[in-house]
Amino acid sequence: MKVYICNNCQNPLYFENSQCLKCSHPVGFDPVSLSMVTLTGKERYCKNAEYGVCNWLVPAAGEPSFCVACELNRVIPSLDSDQNKVRWKNMEVAKHRLIYSLLRLRLPFHVMRESLPLTLPRRTRRNVCVISRISGNGTGRCWGISVMKQDITIGMC
Repeated sequence: MKVYICNNCQNPLYFENSQCLKCSHPVGFDPVSLSMVTLTGKERYCKNAEYGVCNWLVPAAGEPSFCVACELNRVIPSLDSDQNKVRWKNMEVAKHRLIYSLLRLRLPFHVMRESLPLTLPRRTRRNVCVISRISGNGTGRCWGISVMKQDITIGMC
């Protein structure tokens, strides 16, 4: 994964950072520019940042509340258990890296939400990757992301 630089102090930033470790400025991942940026007020964290599982940014004004990656969530585990929180964070890290890779490689995709496709910006409909399901098996042991491209299904567990 790429190492980024803090806009304020030039300290290295890593993909999961939400704060610069040197100057303590809040930082987040901007999926439009595909870079880590210091928050300026034009953006805010995804709603899932309050649980410590996302550092991606959304526009400060209005919708959406969730970033491109967290918009894929249909169900999250019960947050009553610390073990579930850790598992959810691990799944979110893997999912965010997958979505980052799709964006970086400019692979077109759209999100299926309640059988209505939400097409993401700057994507074409040719050779579309459809992210159809992010779910668990109920035991808390296996969380999966299913990605389909045409008739090929790629699963992660």
